[in-house]
Amino acid sequence: NWKYKGEEALRLSGLPYTVIRATGLVTSPPAAPADSSNTSSNSNTALFSTVRRLEAHQGDTIAGRITRDELANLVAAALESPHSQGTTFEVRRDETESGKLS
Repeated sequence: NWKYKGEEALRLSGLPYTVIRATGLVTSPPAAPADSSNTSSNSNTALFSTVRRLEAHQGDTIAGRITRDELANLVAAALESPHSQGTTFEVRRDETESGKLS
């Protein structure tokens, strides 16, 4: 797989790196209109507009979803953290009830 070959080349290059493997990317939907009767749309709006805990794992074993906004915030945080240098991890949002942060 070319993606993993690229990661390996980066690791061997001697350059500082952080590899973040995002699970399925989704776009946070805009707020639903107050008179909307589409329950599926309302359910997705509620799910993706709720702030959630993120789960990070090593390996290539998890599936899930993460919003583009969540991923962008994670990338910005990784750039500022010396602890992320030289790491590879995969990330998803915790969509369980206990994963809600707001």
